[in-house]
Amino acid sequence: MKFLSIFLVAVFIIIYTGPSFAEGTWNYYVDYNSIGVIASSGDYIWCATKNGIVRWNRHDNTHIHEVYASPEGCCWYRANNMVSLAVDDEGTAWLGNAYGKDQSWLFSFDGSVWETYTMENSGLPGGAGKLNFDRNGMLWISTANGTASYDGTTWKNYTEDGEGSELIYLLGIDHLNVKWFYTGAGVSSFDGATWTTHTAEDGIPDRVFYSMSVGADNVKWFALDSEALVSFDGETWTVHDELEWIASSVAVDADNIVWCGGTGGLARYDGSTWTYYTAENSGLPETGIRALTVDDEGILWISTDENDIRTGSGLTRFDGTNWSTWRVDGPQSYSVRCIAVDHNNVKWIGTSKKGLSGFDGKTWQTYTMADSIHIEIINELAVDNDNVLWMTYATKFKHLESYLKDWWVHGILSFDGTIWTKYPDEVTGIPAKSVPQIAVDHDNVKWFGTTSYDGTSWKTYATDGFGNAIGEPVAVDRNNVKWFGAPGGVSSFDGTDWEYHIIDDMTHPVRTIAADSDNKKWILSRDAEILSYDGNNWVKHHYPETIHNLEPGHIVSARYDMAVDSNDVVWFIAAEYDPGSWGGGLLSIDGDTWTYYRDNYWLMYGNDRLAIDHNNVIWGTYRGIVSFDPGSNNGGSTDVSKIDILPESVTLHANYPNPFNPATTITFTLPRQDFTTLVIYNIVGGKVRELLAEQRPAGAHSLVWDGLDDNGVPVSSGMYLAGLTQGRLRTIRKMVLIR
Repeated sequence: MKFLSIFLVAVFIIIYTGPSFAEGTWNYYVDYNSIGVIASSGDYIWCATKNGIVRWNRHDNTHIHEVYASPEGCCWYRANNMVSLAVDDEGTAWLGNAYGKDQSWLFSFDGSVWETYTMENSGLPGGAGKLNFDRNGMLWISTANGTASYDGTTWKNYTEDGEGSELIYLLGIDHLNVKWFYTGAGVSSFDGATWTTHTAEDGIPDRVFYSMSVGADNVKWFALDSEALVSFDGETWTVHDELEWIASSVAVDADNIVWCGGTGGLARYDGSTWTYYTAENSGLPETGIRALTVDDEGILWISTDENDIRTGSGLTRFDGTNWSTWRVDGPQSYSVRCIAVDHNNVKWIGTSKKGLSGFDGKTWQTYTMADSIHIEIINELAVDNDNVLWMTYATKFKHLESYLKDWWVHGILSFDGTIWTKYPDEVTGIPAKSVPQIAVDHDNVKWFGTTSYDGTSWKTYATDGFGNAIGEPVAVDRNNVKWFGAPGGVSSFDGTDWEYHIIDDMTHPVRTIAADSDNKKWILSRDAEILSYDGNNWVKHHYPETIHNLEPGHIVSARYDMAVDSNDVVWFIAAEYDPGSWGGGLLSIDGDTWTYYRDNYWLMYGNDRLAIDHNNVIWGTYRGIVSFDPGSNNGGSTDVSKIDILPESVTLHANYPNPFNPATTITFTLPRQDFTTLVIYNIVGGKVRELLAEQRPAGAHSLVWDGLDDNGVPVSSGMYLAGLTQGRLRTIRKMVLIR
């Protein structure tokens, strides 16, 4: 049967007074592993990331000591996308962020107090770029409007060299306290009194200069936008064009060994020989390198990432023999797309290109393409009645012929904790490029938009019983009735009969639908209209445009998503606007009471997904995860909570005996249960023997290599490499076989 209902909502408008402000606790869980700049100072390695700064104790290979976030009152994505870093002699970190030419800030952080420098409150001429301290302790800052110096009291700005060439940015400072700049016309140096220009006539290649490092002999080494390095010994410029890829960063150790990193990996140059390290032949977690530095003990510290992904792989340490990588425990992606809560109160997040992560409140478990997911983007998540995760996905495939466009494959993916199952779009019948919402009904039928799957067959409903095209969103109410967006209203389906509800005066399509414990349906439209339906009447809820305790002209509106908690409080992502800025947080409706919770860091503002866990904590997704517990009280502050950091590294102990003949025992320690491999390589990186490729629990393990290859043939005498990998963690160790 088919039923048509038309509701006029104008009669049922409810007017509320302005929302009140309330207390509660905000928590932020973000990816601190995307490291853009590294600096060594005393006992610490400082890392500037897309989400603030991390300080590591370089003498402790198993512990992360402290994680810091941005100063209060700054928008998270403005303040925390750190692109430059320098540490002064007193151990204070100075950082520049990447918001814009005239809106970026310079920060100082002494371990407890943040100071902020802007164009309005200081002599900073523009957004803070690369930072360096000279031999006198003066800070030099590259900006879009020149290079500034700051001695703690006085600011001075330099825009041109002695020949009138624009100073584009500061490259570095040498041991004689000479500052080196890239000008576009070449390189200029400044000793505090005199400018010296270096152009193509002096042997400089006509390329863009990226970065600079200085050897113990004061030879300057420059990375370029070409497959070469350039050095200058004070008299002669030399081009070293043997490099196999473009280097974006360069560092020189105390022995004048030159290290450079780029998209092709890590390269070592001793003055005559180049040695290359990649993820395939070394302990690098990824081949692409973003930043590197050498500490005063000659240890190399490296940050890596995948070439086309905006998240990193943590901090890698290389002492010339052994590799170790540490990650901050947390969501593994800058781009989080969706969130769901399972029956065990585990929060699951789907990401762009970083797989699936689960958080039980203490630890994170991440599944990536290395775990046989083989997908790039998870768009939607839901949990069925058997606690199985269901996801919509997209995966890009590249054509072998470069002139042909890449193509995307879409489908459905399920995960029961052990087994991954794929249902591509040709099986499901869901149109390609469709990214439907997911709902699960009382019979454990999964609804992917208007397509259902009962465990055996797929069925798609293109229209309701009235011929109306139906689509997103989809929701299931307390009576197991399915609700869909439809032209001018919504359509409902109880498994047999359709009912079409025309909602008068709803000017935009439905964005999302939810039901409370009384089976009242709540609707949020794409124009921030809020409506409810008790089975008889539709009510349009008007929230005020003026918020109590805010300046006149500020307004709050719901946006993107909503969810209902176990107390029937309806929660909305909220946007807050004023004439010159914006922000946001959460809005709630509890009976006739509206409450607004402001997120001073603005992470909730950017969310487009909400989920509520078993404790009525509200979770959202943006550049990481943000949660809000309205039942707790921290005095109304929005300080970022310090995340409990778990040490996460694999340890490959010295094999015994070494050298050996004919066999040796390899022991290793794992931080968690995960898929683990232990592979023996020859000295040029060729695979010799796979000793292990299986799930292994956390703890100590040992294996014996009998000196045979995968074919059972004894290998010859020589040096071999044992490579241990668990998830994205990797380390390597040398062994010597003597026949």
